[in-house]
Amino acid sequence: MKKLIIIILLFVTISISAQEITKPKLGKDKYLHIIASFVATETAFLLMQENNSDYGESLTGGLIFGFSIGLSKEIFDAKFKKPPSGFSKTDLIADGIGIILAGIVIHNYQR
Repeated sequence: MKKLIIIILLFVTISISAQEITKPKLGKDKYLHIIASFVATETAFLLMQENNSDYGESLTGGLIFGFSIGLSKEIFDAKFKKPPSGFSKTDLIADGIGIILAGIVIHNYQR
């Protein structure tokens, strides 16, 4: 299950068009997405660990939580923000980077 979630996250992150990825400037917003996704993923992992979940469950839960927060924010922006800022693929890429970085940190330092 854990591998499936990681593969899905990687696929979503990588499948965005190369044109979106090669824009010359990230901007402050993208860094905020990376940081927020990283913190959300790490926090969910640590909270699950405190509640005696095993490593695999905690990692999977953290990854899913980080992704769902980023996706929810983009859906909110597209539906309710005035003026509508739309669904940003590059924001999801930044979220994916933060989630992947959190997964690397968890794997290397929490196990």
